Amino acid sequence: MIKSFIIGGLALSYSGLAIAAGAPADLGTLAQSGYLISSPNPTSYPVHKSWKELNSMMVDVTVFNRMVGDIEEVICGADQNKSVLIVGEPSDTYRYIFSKFATKIAASGCEGLAHVEANINKIEAGHSYVGQVEAYWADNILRPVDGKDAVLYFSSLSHLMGVGSHSNDSDGIEKEYASNFTSGRMRTIAYMDKYEYDFYSKNRLSYVLSSFARKITIENIATQDVDQLVKAYLRVLSPGFILNDELSSYLYKTTNYYQPNVSEPQRTLTVLKSLIRSAGALPVETRQKEVSIETPHPYTPSYTMNEVISEPTATSISLSFDSFKTFDSSDRLLVLGAQGQNLETFYGDKGAFTTKAYPTSALTLKFTSNDKDESDGFKIAKVTTTHLGTHVFNRVEVRRAIMEVAQVPRWMIDRDYNVVRDLRNKLDADVVGCMESKNDIERLAKAGYVGGRTDEKPVGSVMLVGPTGTGKSFIAKVMSTAMDMKLVTIDMTSYRTPESFDRFMDIMATNLVLYPYAIYLFEEIDKADPQILDRLYFMVDEGVFYDKFQRPLFARGSFVMMTTNAAENVLLNGNPNDPTVRVKVNEALRAMFRPSFLNRFDAISLFFPFTNAEYQQLATILINKKIKKVRETFDWHLAIDEDSYKYVAVKGRSARYGARPMERLVENVVTVGLAEYQLQIENLEFGAHVSINKHRDGENLFRVEALNRGVNYTVIPDINDGSKLMSTQFARGSMMRKLSSAFEADRMFDDN
Repeated sequence: MIKSFIIGGLALSYSGLAIAAGAPADLGTLAQSGYLISSPNPTSYPVHKSWKELNSMMVDVTVFNRMVGDIEEVICGADQNKSVLIVGEPSDTYRYIFSKFATKIAASGCEGLAHVEANINKIEAGHSYVGQVEAYWADNILRPVDGKDAVLYFSSLSHLMGVGSHSNDSDGIEKEYASNFTSGRMRTIAYMDKYEYDFYSKNRLSYVLSSFARKITIENIATQDVDQLVKAYLRVLSPGFILNDELSSYLYKTTNYYQPNVSEPQRTLTVLKSLIRSAGALPVETRQKEVSIETPHPYTPSYTMNEVISEPTATSISLSFDSFKTFDSSDRLLVLGAQGQNLETFYGDKGAFTTKAYPTSALTLKFTSNDKDESDGFKIAKVTTTHLGTHVFNRVEVRRAIMEVAQVPRWMIDRDYNVVRDLRNKLDADVVGCMESKNDIERLAKAGYVGGRTDEKPVGSVMLVGPTGTGKSFIAKVMSTAMDMKLVTIDMTSYRTPESFDRFMDIMATNLVLYPYAIYLFEEIDKADPQILDRLYFMVDEGVFYDKFQRPLFARGSFVMMTTNAAENVLLNGNPNDPTVRVKVNEALRAMFRPSFLNRFDAISLFFPFTNAEYQQLATILINKKIKKVRETFDWHLAIDEDSYKYVAVKGRSARYGARPMERLVENVVTVGLAEYQLQIENLEFGAHVSINKHRDGENLFRVEALNRGVNYTVIPDINDGSKLMSTQFARGSMMRKLSSAFEADRMFDDN
């Protein structure tokens, strides 16, 4: 019976018969859209390299046998729907299961199957018009396996969801996929991580998940199962590298501590691969053995020889001939590899020579002559073999590999506590004021990184409270640089609505998996939606962040910093030595945050406006940084006189806006001067020496000089310092006074 159906506007026909044994799949087409895991015809259609290595590793591994048996019942059974959905923790574990099933001795109903992993990117790439994805699916995926002896694998079913959807149809190719296997047209196995499974099982695409004949949940991988995989990996894929039982146990336990957010066996095998790479190539040993492999001299017509040279531990074999002479190409010596492949053919008069090193552990020598002629023949006098030595891992190597994979800073791995010892000096050199915050950060760094912590909380947690521009964010950046730690900055103004909750959860989950040892800076935490604060509450209190799937992600290696402008007016008008300021700040914080949230921080650091002495220090730091950047970028040697430093220190002050007006003033003084010189005189070449000096003839007048030529220019100080809207000469009339008053009160102007 012939049935018709339509995919993407294409009318196709197919036999209504269920999958019929003995019909070979079109592997040529499938190989263009995926990767062969196992092939019934490996000569014409070879298995992809990555799967070939994994297949050889999984031969003797029994960890997943029970799950493979469950898969076999469905794929090899008599039911029309031959589909299995595998669900588990986000990891590469599914690859081991795919490989084990694909290479298992075929049960009845599964003889001669081809196993192919579909490439979802290939299905989607370049198909932007309506119906193109469906047409590609019909021609390149469905047709080659339709009713054929093949199993189609998807390594991430979630990536298939929505592929090919368009304005005319909100469903993607997953609709065709589900109908194809439920109708018995293909065998298929797909994987989806359990958190995505929970998500899709509650939305309109849940029908795809329920279409599978069986769902198999990957069980937790026990330590003994991880150990079996590790031993198989070393035995098959990295022979010569030795990890004893004591170190294996240390590897599993320590990896779990440093990477609790990554599931097994992925976390351990990732460390193992890094450990092998770090160890480098194994030492090579060359051995020579005298032999006497020869033909009669001369050999007789129709003479044959079949000689095997085998060195099981060898990585290569080469042959040294004392002599070689045959009649012509009809009398020839074949050199065959361990798999019977022809490596080289010799004939004619070659004399004494040595062959190249053949990458094999066994050679078969086959010599045949014709039935008419004879010649001197050959003699092999020496066989040279190369053998890999061994590398026995030690505790230091294992520990280092674990911490490097977890992206623990190098100084922590080496226990070089000079980084913590020098932290305060680096903060003082680059960060102006905020002594309280420096004290808190220094104390928490010492306790968290050196003191031998025993709790599960983050290394440190600090709330940085103060007006804008006083260094709250900057101190986190300086700490990150000084301690060689990644700084993850999250702007909480982007997560102020309930609708932004899922986005925030995704961002945090991704970062904690990738960067468990980082400084996390949450900017303007007071802007965040309350339910986000609830999640951060547990992160600060317990060192655990629960993502949107309630998966616990450990944050004990993180250093948490949060900024807020709360209590800004209190600190603008307060005195650091006044004990009542802290009380007023706490009152302002409690009006914005729950007391239980505030109580979870190790420290709440207050930032006050800069003093006159601190403004002078700030001017020096900002100008010197600018000089350094100009030298690094343009190779200009810039000299700035002392009066210019004093000018910036005085004119750049802003109690309300902190350091930023001074940063703008430095740009006005330096970059405007460099620009005026090049616009009015000539271009500055790399290596030029330039001087900028405060001119005595005007309050805002400067002079820039290079190559004995110069130009005067005027700097307009930035009036946006928060203290006034514009200069007093313009602030006349009721409207101007009202504007100035509004600005000083830090509120919007209202003309009512």
